[in-house]
Amino acid sequence: MSLDHVVHYVNDVPGAVETFKQEGIHAVMGGSHKQWGTHNGLAYFNLSYIEWLGIEDESSLKQAYGQNPVFQDAGVLLPESPVLHKFAIRTSHIEQVCQSLEEKGIRTSGVLANSRQDRKGRSIRWKMLILENSPEQMPYPFFIEWEESDCERLKKLKESGVIPERASHDIRISELVFHTSSPADVKDEWASLFGIQVEDDEVNTLNIDGVRLVFRKGIQNRLTSVILEGKLLDDKRIKIEGSEYKLVSSC
Repeated sequence: MSLDHVVHYVNDVPGAVETFKQEGIHAVMGGSHKQWGTHNGLAYFNLSYIEWLGIEDESSLKQAYGQNPVFQDAGVLLPESPVLHKFAIRTSHIEQVCQSLEEKGIRTSGVLANSRQDRKGRSIRWKMLILENSPEQMPYPFFIEWEESDCERLKKLKESGVIPERASHDIRISELVFHTSSPADVKDEWASLFGIQVEDDEVNTLNIDGVRLVFRKGIQNRLTSVILEGKLLDDKRIKIEGSEYKLVSSC
C-alpha cells in the first residue's frame, strides 16, 4: 500500500493551482467528474498527489447525492468550510481490503467503480472503497485501485502534461499531520485496521511506504497539514483556503 492522494475541498480550484505554481511547483487543472458535478486541480509528486476538489455543477452534485461520499462531501463542506479532509491509500487488492475490513466490523461502501475524462478526453477508470465512521471520529482514509499499472499511469500522466517529463525537482510528500483528541488511540487503531507500520510510538507516527502519518493532540479531529520536501524548496508555510502546506528544503 502507498499514499495515493490527499483531498482538499476548495471553492477556487484554479486559485489553488496558481498558488502552487507561484511557488515553482508543477500543478495543473485536472478534469471534470461530470456525474458528480465536481472538478479538480492536481499537483503530482511521482504517483502521489494533492487533489483540490471543488463544485463545478451544483445540480449534478445534488442528483448524485449518496452515490459516492468523497464527492458528496464537497456539497456538505462547501462553500462554508473549505478544508483538508481525507486521503487515499493506493492498493492493488481492493476487494481483499474490503473483505478484511468488513470482517473486522467496519462498515464500507463496497467497492465502487468510477471514471472521468482527462484533459485529452481519455477515460480514466478506478475503484474506490470508502469506510464509514461516526462524526466524532477521525475520518478514515479511503482506498483506491487504478485500472492501469503504476508504469502505465506514470507514462500517460507524463504524456498529458500532468506530470512534467523532468518531474517536480525531487519534491515529495513527506508527512501528513493530523490533530485529534486521542493521538495514541488513533495511531493504534489505524495500525491494526489497515496494517500500516508503526514508526514511532512516542510521537504517535505511522509510516506508509515512506510517508509519515503524524498524530498530534488537538481539537480539529482531521488532517491539518501536508509537508512537502524537496531540494529546491524554500522553507515556508503557505495557506490555501484555511489549510496549511509546509515546504521544507531537503539537503
